[in-house]
Amino acid sequence: MIDRPDAQKWNAIYSKNDFAFFPPCKILHQNPHLLPKSGTALDLACGTGRNAVALARKGMETSAFDVSIVAIDKLLDYAAKETLKINAHVFDLNQDTLP
Repeated sequence: MIDRPDAQKWNAIYSKNDFAFFPPCKILHQNPHLLPKSGTALDLACGTGRNAVALARKGMETSAFDVSIVAIDKLLDYAAKETLKINAHVFDLNQDTLP
């Protein structure tokens, strides 16, 4: 678990809010036809994963990273229930190096 002020801030935010997926970012929402039907995708600072979910639903194996363990846990639970190919990890972009 990452114990930094920004991680604590986002954990508090995601703990207070009911978990619901919103539409993906505008460019993904308006242009799903431009995405490949398979492949890999990366969602950095994914939060609860609205873009990761959209990419996985299009058939992409998606890796998602966020500093909030609360957000990642919610995303992993949702991905498991929906059988989406999402590999989500708690990750601090300010201190860690991407694998």
